[in-house]
Amino acid sequence: MIVGNFEKTTRYDLQKCIEIIDNTKSIYKSFNRNDHRIRKKIYAKYGNRRKNRVNQILHKVSKNIVNELKENKQGIAFEKLTYIRRLYQKGDGQGNNYRGKMNVWCFPEINRQIKYKAEWEGIKVIEIF
Repeated sequence: MIVGNFEKTTRYDLQKCIEIIDNTKSIYKSFNRNDHRIRKKIYAKYGNRRKNRVNQILHKVSKNIVNELKENKQGIAFEKLTYIRRLYQKGDGQGNNYRGKMNVWCFPEINRQIKYKAEWEGIKVIEIF
C-alpha cells in the first residue's frame, strides 16, 4: 500500500498478510479427513485465526497512516475500488494462484479502519467516486 502526496510517498508492506493467507490455504489443503463437520470446525478455527492476524497488521498500518496525516496536518482521499476484483476473473489468462492472491486483498477493511481513525482524530476524509 502506498500513501503520499506530491512531495513524499510512503510504502507500507502488506506482504505478511498474503503470507498468512497462503499459510491458511496450505493448512486447508493438507487436511484430508472426509468428515464435513470436523472440517467445518477446523476451517472456522483457522479462518478466525487468519482474520485476527491480518486485522492486527492492518490496524498497525492504518494507525501509522493516520498519525502521519495528523503530524503533517493533511486530509485523506479514497477512490472507489468496487470493481477492482473484476480485473482478476476466470478466463483472463491468469492462473488460479495469481487470481487468488489478487482477490484476497482486504481493501475494504483497511479503508474502514483508516476512515474511523481519521474521523476520530478530526482529519478530513474525502471519497472520490
